[in-house]
Amino acid sequence: MVVGVNCAVDACAEPGTRVPRWLRVQALAWARLVSHRDRHPRHVLRQYEEISKVLGSLTGAVDALCQFGCNNFVATAEDDPSCAAIGHLCCPLVSLLLNHSCWPNAAYSFTRGGELVVRALDDISPGDEISLAYTDALQPRGRRRKELAAVYFFDCECTRCSGSTPHARVDELMDRDAGELLPRGLPTDFAMPAAADAWALTVVKGLLAGGAKVDVLVLEAVEGQLARDVSFAAYSHWRECQDECIDRVGADESAQWLWPWAAAAALHVLAFYALVYPPAHPLIGHQCLKTAQLAWNALQSDVKKGVVDRALVKALATNALSTLQAPSLKRQASTILGLVDED
Repeated sequence: MVVGVNCAVDACAEPGTRVPRWLRVQALAWARLVSHRDRHPRHVLRQYEEISKVLGSLTGAVDALCQFGCNNFVATAEDDPSCAAIGHLCCPLVSLLLNHSCWPNAAYSFTRGGELVVRALDDISPGDEISLAYTDALQPRGRRRKELAAVYFFDCECTRCSGSTPHARVDELMDRDAGELLPRGLPTDFAMPAAADAWALTVVKGLLAGGAKVDVLVLEAVEGQLARDVSFAAYSHWRECQDECIDRVGADESAQWLWPWAAAAALHVLAFYALVYPPAHPLIGHQCLKTAQLAWNALQSDVKKGVVDRALVKALATNALSTLQAPSLKRQASTILGLVDED
C-alpha cells in the first residue's frame, strides 16, 4: 500500500508525466491528508517504523502509514447481508472532503470490484456538508467518542452527540444503564407466544410509512420507556435472541416453531436500527430484508399466532427493495414480494 501510494504521488509530481486523471486527483488528495504523526501512540509508531525498515530506502513510509491509519474506512461488501468487515481501504478524495457525523447524511459501501460508492441518505442542498459515520452507530456515545478520539483524533460534537435534537435525546435514552435486567418482552424459554413491544411496532411502522417526521415519531415512541427495554444493552439481548433463533432453526428442522420468535426478535432489532441510523441507511435495508424473510417463514409455519401479517411483510420487502443497491439483494426482496402477492 505504502509503496503504491508513494509511487503514484511521485509520478504525479514529475513534470510531463502522463497519468490517468483519477489517479492524479487521488494522489493530490492523498498529499493533503493529515497524518497526525505527533498524536499516534508510541507503540503504534514503533510498529510503523519496523514496517518502514522492511521497505528499505522508501522515504515517508511512517508518515504514509499514519495517514492511512487515521483516514481509512472499514470495507464492507454492499451485497453482504451481515455487513461484515472485509478489510480497511482508503479513498483519499473521500477522506479529504467528507467529515464525520454519528447521524450522517450519506453512507458508503464497497462493490466486489473494490469500488467505493457514496450515496446520499437524504436530500442534500448546495452548500450543505456531506458526512459519513466513521464508527459504528450502535455504540454508546462515550464509546463512539473514545474511538473517534483514539483513531481519528477529534472530539465529536455532531447533532447526535450534542445539542437538543431528537437524535440526541434518543441517544441519551439508549445510553442508559439497564443493570442486569432483561427486556420485559424477551423470551427466556420460548414457551410464550411470540410478541413485540408496542414501541417497537410503532417505530417500525413509522419507519416504513416514511415522511419528514420520522425522527419525532421515533422519539415519542421511546420517551418514557424503561432502560431495560430501550437501551444499547436491550438491543444486544434482542440481537442475540434473533441470531439464536436463526441458528436453532437452521440446525434442527423440528424447530420450525421458532420462526415467529425469530421474526419478533428481528423486528425489535430493526426498531433499534431505526433509533440510531437514518431511514435510508443500507443497514436499515438489510434488516428490513432479513425481517421480511423471517416473517414470511413465520407466516408459513404451523404456528398461527405471531406479530406480523402479510401487509407488514410486503412493506418490509418494499423498503428493502428501494434501499438496497446490490442486484442479488434486490432479487431476494422481489422474491418475497412475489410470494406475498401470489399467496
